[in-house]
Amino acid sequence: MYQQVVIVGRPNVGKSTLFNCLIGKRKAIVNNTPGVTRDWNDQLHNFTDFTVRLIDTPGINNETKNEFEKNLNEKTFKSIEKSDLIIFVLDAKEGLTIDDNLIYNKLRKHNKKIITIYNKSEGKKIYDVSEVFKLGIDNIIEVSAEHSQGISPLIQAIKSSSIENNESSESISADINKITIAVVGRPNVGKSTLVNSLIKEERLITGPKSGITRDSINVSWCINNHKIVLTDTAGLRKVSKISDKVESLSVIQTKKTINLAEVVLLIVDAKLGIDSQDLRIAKLVIEEGRSLIIIINKIDLVNDVGELVDGINSRLNKSLHQAKGINTLYISAEKKEGLDEIFSSILRVYKLWNKRVSTGELNKWLDKAIDKHPLPSISGKKIKIKYITQSKSRPPTFILFSSRGDKIPKSYLNFLVNEIRSEFNFPGVPIRFNIRKPKNPYI
Repeated sequence: MYQQVVIVGRPNVGKSTLFNCLIGKRKAIVNNTPGVTRDWNDQLHNFTDFTVRLIDTPGINNETKNEFEKNLNEKTFKSIEKSDLIIFVLDAKEGLTIDDNLIYNKLRKHNKKIITIYNKSEGKKIYDVSEVFKLGIDNIIEVSAEHSQGISPLIQAIKSSSIENNESSESISADINKITIAVVGRPNVGKSTLVNSLIKEERLITGPKSGITRDSINVSWCINNHKIVLTDTAGLRKVSKISDKVESLSVIQTKKTINLAEVVLLIVDAKLGIDSQDLRIAKLVIEEGRSLIIIINKIDLVNDVGELVDGINSRLNKSLHQAKGINTLYISAEKKEGLDEIFSSILRVYKLWNKRVSTGELNKWLDKAIDKHPLPSISGKKIKIKYITQSKSRPPTFILFSSRGDKIPKSYLNFLVNEIRSEFNFPGVPIRFNIRKPKNPYI
């Protein structure tokens, strides 16, 4: 097991900035607004000669009466209990506060090794670090996470603690059976509730208020010899409705998550049905070439499920012709109904997304497809397709070789996509056709 290093402190002291600085990429959303981080974020990171799991946490709000903030505090202290090492972050521009004092006293009760850092130490307008020694801290590391200053001593301190607490050396290895999944959808459709129900743990913050999730949060677990890496994302609203900078950053992160995923679960609220925004998200997933499963959540709140199914099937057939036959599941994440079908559906679409068809089979099919629907003539000249081959999978991509391929109508290409989908069983998977001229223009 890798040592777990948790980063804690009150809101807006630079925990997420430090987390991003240590892992070398912008994984956690950073903003001057306090309370941006809501779910703890983790990353397994290799510091050249040692590896740890770093955990970014929401800011601790002392003596809060707000139920949502109390929930955030509970999540943070739960991550502290599971950790091996604590990085306690103080703000050098504000100095030691009463809240810092209260938090430090709570941390000491956990009997964990604590590294205290004085963040935002760049510039002249900072408080004297000597006041922090009043807490009884032996050593304080002055850093500027934003400017990557003082990070080397911090990494060395983490390494020293890692050697003390975990002498076994491990390396990050490739996961042979890993499947990367993104959970996306509009705000408040039950994405985080679904993730919690799937992993059987209250890992993610949930609530009736929309827009709770901000960061894209990874959750991993193993099932049937497959490692599932599932990423919960912030809700995607219409662009015209986004005015908040934090939400804009969340949307960028969600789109990046879609691009990196292999399977995307699009969650739809059964009470609202599929609307134009759901279709926009679905089309984005298809354009990115990801395999897609649509999950209709909250069916326990619908009176006539049959009518709902008919309406959704009709809307999908009419509006998502790019990936006909998309797998659609009907569940209640809150009641944990219909969840058993999700994993088998993931494996099925993942297999189709990786599927390859031999060149011989493809050209036999092509002859039959052209006999069924001959290519049109353009300006009195016939268009010929010499042959077809599959160039790649993930998603299935095919190359048509034709000297006049640029003249093939889009409607005919759509016909070929539908025919290949039907012949080789590619339901719901995006299919791409590329047209290339043969090297010899006379064949």
